[in-house]
Amino acid sequence: MKLGQRSLCVTLLCILAGLMLSACGSRVGAPPQGRAANAQPDTLTIIIPSLVPQKPTKTQILVRVDQVRQLYRVTLTLPPYQQPQACPAVGGFLYALTFLDRGKTIVSATYNSAGCGAVTISQHDMRTPTQEFVVLLRQAITDTTPPVQIDQLIAIHTVNPSQPPLHAKIGAVGAQRIYDALIRLPTSASPPECADTTGPRYELTFHQANGDFPLDITIAASGCTSFVEEHIRTTTPAFRQLLEQQIAEAGAATARPDSLSLAVFDANTAKKGLMVYQHDLLDELYRTTFALPSAQQQTKSCTTQDTQKHYYLFFEQDGVDVLSIEAYQGGKTGCERVTFPDGRVRQPDQQFWALVIPIHRRIERISSPNDG
Repeated sequence: MKLGQRSLCVTLLCILAGLMLSACGSRVGAPPQGRAANAQPDTLTIIIPSLVPQKPTKTQILVRVDQVRQLYRVTLTLPPYQQPQACPAVGGFLYALTFLDRGKTIVSATYNSAGCGAVTISQHDMRTPTQEFVVLLRQAITDTTPPVQIDQLIAIHTVNPSQPPLHAKIGAVGAQRIYDALIRLPTSASPPECADTTGPRYELTFHQANGDFPLDITIAASGCTSFVEEHIRTTTPAFRQLLEQQIAEAGAATARPDSLSLAVFDANTAKKGLMVYQHDLLDELYRTTFALPSAQQQTKSCTTQDTQKHYYLFFEQDGVDVLSIEAYQGGKTGCERVTFPDGRVRQPDQQFWALVIPIHRRIERISSPNDG
């Protein structure tokens, strides 16, 4: 399920975003003495942490001598580290940099991009990263990142948020064509919010051939995209034609969820969840949800405190979110309701609760300390 907008190139975007944090220093530090002071490295290895659990780190190698030496000089002349008075409360990554000359290590350093950032050259030598350092390292990572290879695209097309979306599974050739066209789209100065995730839209999930984290992007009806390789972009008529053609050729059809994640809060249950894979139950609950009537105005003004149970339901197909709703049960008369992502509120009926409540009971049985 999607928990927010992600960059099409999630791994690279997150890495580069970490590198773009504040660089506060301005004073030049003293270079190390001895061999490192006069060395002329020809290679830089960059070890990048993995964003995917249980995935190994990545090692990228820069061999452009002019780039290596420029980053080397900048690294060794960074100003001494001084604890800033205030830094952004933002997490980051720990990168390991090794400069080599004909295969021999000259200098090893780590760069922690969290907060204001810090570069550590040795136990007693910590430096403050400058903007120049951050830009050069970001460029080194970009230049040594191999081209993205796509082996599948899951496309969800929401034409009308009040109706089930269309689903299409596009193979490697078509998916790669769409991705390559996507990264060539013109950039836009629009704010990130322009890629509306609640109205009519395309949601594209690109699966990489190397098994890395899927790349997700939203394209709003306005043509505005979520971040694609650091930039918001604007679709062109040619791109829209390509996307629509590939979706049609893939046999787009009304989405049919193959899994449901349901979580619940109530007075006796901290948030507990359960995955459901019964296709007949999923189909009936999915259809019943979309068929619910609009709630009365009084119901729309109710708050969370007016009900006893709060359900979260996430329907997925091929690992991609096709519908996320919240359902409120019990409590104040007239406050039971189901809310959709675009803010629409619907009135749950007996059939809806007859499908949801048995799932809740299964969660309670699983959560019971006396079970088994």
